[in-house]
Amino acid sequence: MHFTPLQQKAVWTLAVVLTLIVGYQIVRTWFFPPQSYDFSTFEQQFFARFDSIQQVLQPTAETSDDTSASAPRSRSPKVLLGTININTASAEELIRLPRIGPALAQRIIQYRNSHGPFRRPEDIMNVRGIGPKTYRLIREKIRVQ
Repeated sequence: MHFTPLQQKAVWTLAVVLTLIVGYQIVRTWFFPPQSYDFSTFEQQFFARFDSIQQVLQPTAETSDDTSASAPRSRSPKVLLGTININTASAEELIRLPRIGPALAQRIIQYRNSHGPFRRPEDIMNVRGIGPKTYRLIREKIRVQ
């Protein structure tokens, strides 16, 4: 195989750059070894905050879903919040759903009052401002009864 002088120069340049990169990686790991982080303090703070939030929300979860009252306490937010009945939920309960703010919660209540109760959870997409993306986020957190 015969390379032109320009091609030889390009190959040598690439070889030098590759060698420098590999050498830099080796030197960096020797002189600056990767540090391991201890996340135990962060986890303790996180679970302490989570437990305090759970204590605040626990009475609301018991009134909105009777099955959660007998369930053991868990660190899982899914178990904590249970599901919300969108036919009886107040604006405060609806606001706990992802991407549902005060204005959208009010629209859900207005839609429910003017059109009657939702028959299926998917019917919430008839409310202006709730599309498929929002529904995917809330579908496991809502129910109709």
